[in-house]
Amino acid sequence: MAQGRQRFKLPDLEINLEEKCRLYAEGRGALFFKFTVPGNPGAPDRLLLHKGKVIFVEMKRKGGKPSEVQLAWHKVLRTRGYQVEIVDDFGAFSNLLGSVK
Repeated sequence: MAQGRQRFKLPDLEINLEEKCRLYAEGRGALFFKFTVPGNPGAPDRLLLHKGKVIFVEMKRKGGKPSEVQLAWHKVLRTRGYQVEIVDDFGAFSNLLGSVK
């Protein structure tokens, strides 16, 4: 009996989603920068700049939820008038990018 090859699915890692979204955004004229704030954990992962808008994007693996410190950052940013979005799949990112007017 011939042995078949087993197929393994790569895990849905946040980094893979980030890269796919970055390439998609750049292909549509947007900028999608990695965002870090040294000494301040919990800041959103990315900045989406498109059509004059700035959107903070928290990337999560499928079904992932933000931590309490991340939610606190989101509140601070929203209080100051910024848009903050949580993205855990490519479809959500595609919809977000498409909604920017």
